[in-house]
Amino acid sequence: MLLKDQFIFKIYMDITLFLAQIMGIYFLVAGVGILMNPARMKGAMEEAKRSYLLPYFDGAIALVMGLLIVLTHNMWDGLLESVISLVGWIALLEGVLMLTLPQKTISGMMQHFMGANLGRFMGVVSVVVGLYFVYNGFLL
Repeated sequence: MLLKDQFIFKIYMDITLFLAQIMGIYFLVAGVGILMNPARMKGAMEEAKRSYLLPYFDGAIALVMGLLIVLTHNMWDGLLESVISLVGWIALLEGVLMLTLPQKTISGMMQHFMGANLGRFMGVVSVVVGLYFVYNGFLL
């Protein structure tokens, strides 16, 4: 029984490290992109606010990614596992909201999140989370 438990633990750790590597690179690149190109980010939010297709497409991708993470990695044992699972649940919730809310509500949310300071803050948070994932996924 101990060997089976060790094998299952190894599989979960492999999934955790794999997700930390993927998410780390994604958050790092996205955060740097936000910080280096704030006008582009603002333009993207403006475009998404006016578009019917972009929020739907964003919601579909977020829903699929959230489901993939939640269904393969809904673990809350340590900090790394918990942060990965939390990101999965946030993506899942974002996907559900983007696919189900009316366009007017989505547009209002986009308008609320278009402030320059919030964009910079989200860029910094993304870089910090990305560095945490990269450190744990590649260096530990």
